[in-house]
Amino acid sequence: MNSLSQELDTVQKKKVFLLKNMSYSANLVLHSCPKRWQLEKLGGTVDEEEQKGSVHFAFGHAIGAGIQTLFMPGKTKNDARLAALLAWDVPLNEELPEKKKSFWYALKAIDLAEHLVAEIQSEGWELAVLDGVPAVEYSFVIKLPNGFRFAAHIDLILYHPERDKYRVVEVKSSGFKNIPEAIYGNSSQSLSYSIVLDYLVKHKTVYDVLYIAYSCPNMSFEMFAFAKSNLAKVEWIRDILYDCNVVQGLIDTNYFPKRGESCYAFFSVCQFYGNCGYGDEFLGLDNEKMLDALIKKQLENTQIDKNNKRGYDLELDLEELLKDRMLVLGKENTNETI
Repeated sequence: MNSLSQELDTVQKKKVFLLKNMSYSANLVLHSCPKRWQLEKLGGTVDEEEQKGSVHFAFGHAIGAGIQTLFMPGKTKNDARLAALLAWDVPLNEELPEKKKSFWYALKAIDLAEHLVAEIQSEGWELAVLDGVPAVEYSFVIKLPNGFRFAAHIDLILYHPERDKYRVVEVKSSGFKNIPEAIYGNSSQSLSYSIVLDYLVKHKTVYDVLYIAYSCPNMSFEMFAFAKSNLAKVEWIRDILYDCNVVQGLIDTNYFPKRGESCYAFFSVCQFYGNCGYGDEFLGLDNEKMLDALIKKQLENTQIDKNNKRGYDLELDLEELLKDRMLVLGKENTNETI
């Protein structure tokens, strides 16, 4: 922290450091409205996946924690319910009955998930263990050019001992009665996961990513398996480099355009609506104490501690991924089996 503090000796350098830390949820905001992205990054708010105080997020986290626990060896449905309780970060009596979202609805979902998990396990899949740690919320960070970084957490990684194969699993909840597969089919989130898992386990992976999606209106689960080709994985690398170039352009010009069509989305008004047109100083983006606090949090998240899962399980350079991808494509071009 001391050496970094010496490097980040101005407000502008601190802002640039924060803006160059990327994630899937932050990039979704970047794509929809660069101004909101800037305000969230520098104004003290947190990424979508880290927000608290919302029944929507508490419900998703509770179901995810419950399903992750059901995959753990020796764990029971009661253990999954306890995990859901610990993940529920709003008062237990808070609910959205019209959306069928409450802690009690989450418990019902976990009851249903018990059978689904058993079905997947009956096919020979079990929770993977990587470096002696169960692969739940497996985290990684990719170091990109010019000081950019991309960080992510994988819900679950499963392993099939007989086939000696691994697969990525994502757990989602949806407000749709009939969940459209297009919501997840081309998601860049799972693409980044599959690229890193390929690298991690030396390509002992299946070609599909499995989504376990819960429909709140129907109170039922659907499963979607999407193939991820090597070409699509290379395209993700190009996409993330393109995002880096976009962000660098925003930083260089100090211009973050607002997209009015995004002021109202997902049945809610943007938290910055009506204020986002003011200057950085008025909006608090030059508040050095706030910037220091955000940087401190960012650095704390890079401290690896496998016991409490704070930090990253894997840190690698983009160059390593590129070499890995080129080797795979080279084999494909010579018709070798991967």
